[in-house]
Amino acid sequence: MLTSRQFTNPERDDTKAKNIQEGAKLLLFAIRKRLGFLPSFHVPFSEDQKLAVDELIVASQQSAITTDHIHRAFYSLVNSEIIDSPDGRYSHVIEGFLTIFARSDDAKGWKPLPEVSSMLARVEWCIRTSVVFDTHLCANDYPNGRNG
Repeated sequence: MLTSRQFTNPERDDTKAKNIQEGAKLLLFAIRKRLGFLPSFHVPFSEDQKLAVDELIVASQQSAITTDHIHRAFYSLVNSEIIDSPDGRYSHVIEGFLTIFARSDDAKGWKPLPEVSSMLARVEWCIRTSVVFDTHLCANDYPNGRNG
Protein backbone atom coordinates (compact mmCIF):
# COMPACT_ATOMS: atom_id res chain seq x y z
CA MET A 1 0.00 0.00 0.00
CA LEU A 2 1.39 3.40 -0.97
CA THR A 3 1.38 6.14 1.59
CA SER A 4 2.09 9.83 1.32
CA ARG A 5 4.84 11.50 3.35
CA GLN A 6 5.47 15.17 3.90
CA PHE A 7 8.53 16.49 2.08
CA THR A 8 11.15 17.68 4.57
CA ASN A 9 14.84 18.43 4.69
CA PRO A 10 17.11 15.52 5.56
CA GLU A 11 17.71 15.16 9.27
CA ARG A 12 21.47 15.05 8.91
CA ASP A 13 23.49 17.96 7.53
CA ASP A 14 25.88 15.65 5.66
CA THR A 15 22.91 14.13 3.79
CA LYS A 16 21.72 17.59 2.78
CA ALA A 17 25.24 18.45 1.60
CA LYS A 18 25.41 15.27 -0.52
CA ASN A 19 22.02 16.06 -2.04
CA ILE A 20 23.10 19.60 -2.88
CA GLN A 21 26.32 18.31 -4.44
CA GLU A 22 24.27 16.09 -6.76
CA GLY A 23 22.22 19.10 -7.87
CA ALA A 24 25.43 21.06 -8.40
CA LYS A 25 26.75 18.24 -10.60
CA LEU A 26 23.62 18.50 -12.75
CA LEU A 27 24.10 22.25 -13.12
CA LEU A 28 27.80 21.84 -13.92
CA PHE A 29 26.97 19.15 -16.47
CA ALA A 30 24.56 21.55 -18.20
CA ILE A 31 27.10 24.40 -18.07
CA ARG A 32 29.84 22.24 -19.58
CA LYS A 33 27.50 21.05 -22.34
CA ARG A 34 26.50 24.65 -23.15
CA LEU A 35 30.20 25.57 -23.29
CA GLY A 36 30.76 22.85 -25.88
CA PHE A 37 32.49 20.14 -23.87
CA LEU A 38 32.22 16.62 -25.32
CA PRO A 39 30.37 17.65 -28.49
CA SER A 40 29.97 14.03 -29.65
CA PHE A 41 27.63 13.38 -26.69
CA HIS A 42 24.57 15.32 -27.82
CA VAL A 43 22.23 16.62 -25.13
CA PRO A 44 19.27 18.74 -26.28
CA PHE A 45 18.36 22.00 -24.55
CA SER A 46 15.08 23.87 -24.87
CA GLU A 47 15.23 27.60 -25.55
CA ASP A 48 14.33 28.31 -21.90
CA GLN A 49 17.11 26.00 -20.71
CA LYS A 50 19.66 27.59 -23.04
CA LEU A 51 18.72 31.06 -21.85
CA ALA A 52 18.78 30.20 -18.13
CA VAL A 53 22.05 28.25 -18.27
CA ASP A 54 23.71 30.87 -20.48
CA GLU A 55 22.64 33.61 -18.03
CA LEU A 56 24.22 31.58 -15.23
CA ILE A 57 27.43 31.25 -17.25
CA VAL A 58 27.59 35.00 -17.91
CA ALA A 59 26.87 35.77 -14.26
CA SER A 60 29.67 33.44 -13.19
CA GLN A 61 32.10 35.09 -15.60
CA GLN A 62 31.19 38.44 -14.07
CA SER A 63 31.34 37.06 -10.49
CA ALA A 64 27.71 38.12 -10.10
CA ILE A 65 25.87 34.83 -9.50
CA THR A 66 22.72 35.11 -7.43
CA THR A 67 20.35 32.53 -5.97
CA ASP A 68 17.92 33.58 -8.70
CA HIS A 69 20.40 32.60 -11.45
CA ILE A 70 20.97 29.21 -9.86
CA HIS A 71 17.29 28.55 -9.28
CA ARG A 72 16.24 29.60 -12.80
CA ALA A 73 18.90 27.39 -14.39
CA PHE A 74 18.14 24.36 -12.22
CA TYR A 75 14.37 24.77 -12.48
CA SER A 76 14.57 25.07 -16.27
CA LEU A 77 16.53 21.82 -16.41
CA VAL A 78 13.87 19.90 -14.52
CA ASN A 79 10.86 21.70 -15.96
CA SER A 80 11.46 21.39 -19.71
CA GLU A 81 11.43 18.49 -22.11
CA ILE A 82 12.54 18.38 -25.73
CA ILE A 83 9.80 16.75 -27.80
CA ASP A 84 11.70 16.64 -31.10
CA SER A 85 15.29 15.80 -30.18
CA PRO A 86 17.46 15.87 -33.33
CA ASP A 87 18.98 12.44 -32.76
CA GLY A 88 16.09 11.01 -30.73
CA ARG A 89 18.36 9.70 -27.97
CA TYR A 90 17.45 12.05 -25.16
CA SER A 91 14.43 14.26 -24.59
CA HIS A 92 15.67 15.70 -21.33
CA VAL A 93 18.97 17.09 -20.04
CA ILE A 94 18.62 14.92 -16.93
CA GLU A 95 18.70 11.77 -19.08
CA GLY A 96 22.09 12.75 -20.44
CA PHE A 97 23.32 13.63 -16.96
CA LEU A 98 22.21 10.29 -15.53
CA THR A 99 23.82 8.40 -18.41
CA ILE A 100 27.19 10.07 -17.81
CA PHE A 101 27.16 9.94 -14.02
CA ALA A 102 25.92 6.33 -13.81
CA ARG A 103 29.03 5.15 -15.67
CA SER A 104 31.77 3.58 -13.62
CA ASP A 105 34.84 5.68 -12.95
CA ASP A 106 36.85 3.71 -15.54
CA ALA A 107 34.00 4.22 -18.08
CA LYS A 108 33.97 0.49 -18.85
CA GLY A 109 30.68 -0.29 -17.16
CA TRP A 110 28.11 1.01 -14.75
CA LYS A 111 28.21 1.98 -11.11
CA PRO A 112 26.58 -0.48 -8.70
CA LEU A 113 22.80 -0.19 -8.59
CA PRO A 114 22.67 1.00 -4.94
CA GLU A 115 25.00 3.87 -5.85
CA VAL A 116 22.86 4.82 -8.86
CA SER A 117 19.63 4.67 -6.85
CA SER A 118 21.21 6.91 -4.18
CA MET A 119 22.17 9.38 -6.90
CA LEU A 120 18.60 9.32 -8.25
CA ALA A 121 17.20 9.94 -4.76
CA ARG A 122 19.53 12.91 -4.29
CA VAL A 123 18.57 14.39 -7.65
CA GLU A 124 14.89 13.85 -6.78
CA TRP A 125 15.39 15.74 -3.50
CA CYS A 126 16.97 18.64 -5.43
CA ILE A 127 14.11 18.67 -7.91
CA ARG A 128 11.50 18.67 -5.15
CA THR A 129 13.37 21.43 -3.31
CA SER A 130 13.52 23.51 -6.49
CA VAL A 131 9.79 23.08 -7.09
CA VAL A 132 8.97 24.01 -3.47
CA PHE A 133 11.23 27.07 -3.74
CA ASP A 134 9.50 28.05 -6.99
CA THR A 135 6.08 27.82 -5.33
CA HIS A 136 7.31 30.22 -2.66
CA LEU A 137 8.57 32.61 -5.34
CA CYS A 138 5.26 32.49 -7.22
CA ALA A 139 2.94 32.43 -4.19
CA ASN A 140 1.91 36.07 -4.60
CA ASP A 141 0.73 35.37 -8.17
CA TYR A 142 -2.25 33.36 -6.88
CA PRO A 143 -5.21 34.41 -4.72
CA ASN A 144 -4.64 31.57 -2.23
CA GLY A 145 -0.88 31.94 -2.13
CA ARG A 146 1.09 28.68 -2.16
CA ASN A 147 -2.15 26.75 -2.02
CA GLY A 148 -2.99 27.90 -5.55
